[in-house]
Amino acid sequence: MNDEVFELYDSQLFMHALQKAGLAQEITLCGSLLIPQKISDERLQAAANKVLDANDVLRSYFIEKDGKTYQTYEPYKEHVFEIRHFDDAEDMESWAKLYATIPLEYRVEGKGKGPTLEGIGKPSPRLALNILRQQRATARRRKKLGLEGREPTCFELILAQLPEASGALIKMSHIISDGWSMVLVGNQFLHALKGEPFKAYDYQDYVESDKAYKQSERAQLDRDFFREEWLKHPEPTICFPGELYSFEGTRNSLDLDAELSQSIRAYCLDNRVSGMNVFLSAIGICLSRRLGSESFHLGSLSINRAGTKEKNTVGLFASTLPILMNVTPDISFKQLVHNMREKTFSTLRHARGYANPTEVYGNYFNFFVSYRNEVLEADTHVQVKEYFSEAFADFTELSIVEGSNRGKFTMHFDHNCKVSEDEAMGLLDEVASIMRSGIEDDSLLVRDIH
Repeated sequence: MNDEVFELYDSQLFMHALQKAGLAQEITLCGSLLIPQKISDERLQAAANKVLDANDVLRSYFIEKDGKTYQTYEPYKEHVFEIRHFDDAEDMESWAKLYATIPLEYRVEGKGKGPTLEGIGKPSPRLALNILRQQRATARRRKKLGLEGREPTCFELILAQLPEASGALIKMSHIISDGWSMVLVGNQFLHALKGEPFKAYDYQDYVESDKAYKQSERAQLDRDFFREEWLKHPEPTICFPGELYSFEGTRNSLDLDAELSQSIRAYCLDNRVSGMNVFLSAIGICLSRRLGSESFHLGSLSINRAGTKEKNTVGLFASTLPILMNVTPDISFKQLVHNMREKTFSTLRHARGYANPTEVYGNYFNFFVSYRNEVLEADTHVQVKEYFSEAFADFTELSIVEGSNRGKFTMHFDHNCKVSEDEAMGLLDEVASIMRSGIEDDSLLVRDIH
């Protein structure tokens, strides 16, 4: 045991509340990487151990004492990682999709309470029953995959061997990680395989600096920014109302064709805007029409990593920032994209001031957007592929994935029981259609784009 213990901060406390409520599947992240060459077991084991050694946070466990929860970590010791053999990439993919639905149960000492919904809200009888059914289904899948009786942990890495390739499956609890952390661990693993040094910093350094930040004048300015944005439009933005009677989730996906994908990249280069700006504009038009309102809030995922040190630290940094959208029908698509660039820039400047997830998961807004590139800088022939846990809380998320500089964009829409699959695919098709029309002629007014 490490002598140092650290009290959990807001975002971690929310994740811990979900875990205690029996909703660990909601906060388990899973990804894989496939290396197009055969690598020996010994080299894979050595690389995985270098990653485990470099990141204290991956060895975390938690202590509940006197009504508070603390984080600490085990000292590093060499670990023998499990190796699984697959017939081919399709076999690995099939197993990984099922593996992603099995949550991690991390270690908690001195538990003051058993499972509780404190901090989450009391579920309806129907929801409570479906949570129990979901947990039983998870137990059956765990047994099917032979994953029973595992040691509790926040981090699990399984090495993969295929006839002509090698790789890894990476699973982490959201209480110690986020999507950026998944990519970071993948990059570290590849650097270690190549015998290259890589940067890694202690997550607790960030936690301590964050405590100082929260007492600063800058923190107050950042908080004021989001309050002022909210006051401009205090009405909740609920895109998909209705009763939440199950946390079972569904992912619907749409691959954009090669022509549209290349057009998006060219448009971004020509207009000096990001892909996120263009997608947010198209999504904004779509939601504005569905909501019947020019102004509304949606959430945009921020990695909350400003400098080199934070970008090379595994941990829970990400937050979902509320963006106040103003989709005026009598401006051009080009103007909307540039307005979006300015809006996202100003929002990101103040991102650190909006870190309390209880504000996000309240009845403020329930539509989130994220954008990620799955190509790893350590080896551009390798991608981190993220898998859906098949569990989702009371919100929806549209994620845009850029697979490579030449490949296609993919949109995933993750949702709960409030959204039908027809509604989900209809939304994805509409966003793609708006993107195509707006990029082909960005002088078109918003009202004329279809």
